[in-house]
Amino acid sequence: MYYEPKRNTSVELSVLKLSSIHRESTKRDSEAIDSPRHSKNSKNSNNSLWTQCMDFFNIFETVAPDFRRVFINSPSNNAEFPNNKVTNTKYNLFTFIPKNLWLQFKRFMNLYFLIIAIIQLNPIIAPVSPLTIWIPLIVIFTISAAKEAADDYVRWKADKRANERPYTVLLNGKKKVKQSQKILVGDLIWVKEDEEIPADIVILTTSEENGECFIHTANLDGEADLKSRNAVSTTAGMSEEELSNLVALVECAPPSQDINSFDARLIVDDPTEQWISIDEKNLALQATRLKNTKWICGLFIQGMIQNLAKIKDHLPLSLPNWIVE
Repeated sequence: MYYEPKRNTSVELSVLKLSSIHRESTKRDSEAIDSPRHSKNSKNSNNSLWTQCMDFFNIFETVAPDFRRVFINSPSNNAEFPNNKVTNTKYNLFTFIPKNLWLQFKRFMNLYFLIIAIIQLNPIIAPVSPLTIWIPLIVIFTISAAKEAADDYVRWKADKRANERPYTVLLNGKKKVKQSQKILVGDLIWVKEDEEIPADIVILTTSEENGECFIHTANLDGEADLKSRNAVSTTAGMSEEELSNLVALVECAPPSQDINSFDARLIVDDPTEQWISIDEKNLALQATRLKNTKWICGLFIQGMIQNLAKIKDHLPLSLPNWIVE
């Protein structure tokens, strides 16, 4: 179910202010790229090839990387992001047969025996019955397909359990229960002790006065030791009511495989309009568990990356897109 926050004129004005800050920042980045340093004019027409190449590569030093911009308590501004549904299955009912056959026959030995079996269909070339090779080939491929189907069914059940796991989300000043798959980017998630964190969240406040909490990261890096995390200094100690009325913008790097670094910043609706730096110490990653802390409240900034990246590592580059999707 999608919850739209109550209309609040002050909140809407604050969101517009933060959006204008974002536009000004983007404008400064584009002006830096279009600066005279990178422009081509008649005076530079006689430059050497080496100088032109250096100017070309200098452009990439100025271009700012793409950032995910997440608004707090403003779902309409976060509508571009997907939900938190986890999908680790490789097949579905429509793609199982073509994809499985493709994966089996991409192996050279399987393709070799298939060609031999096709050749033996010609009675002039093959002196023996083609059943002597077709029956074993079909049996082997059927067993392999059945094993793949069983493994994928186990993954589907695990995904179903993870997607339907209930979590508490702070919406319109009230705590409501949502399934993990229905949590959206920008939601404020309330995680209790020993619960698995459903997505990558920026820790805004905790049950501890100093804003500290501890997480168990064995699911990610295999380390049994607890790791300390801290709430963002500006939001640490905020109450539920203050969090419900909070209007802020978080800019963070796009999802990556590096779990030991995080580059982001936060700006609150404040007259000073100063950015606050956020790093990996303020981040709790998906699949980690909260330990030795009663609860934390975090901002959902990015969810589980879809399984296509994992699947494509095991598929040929020439595989048609309709099979992958």
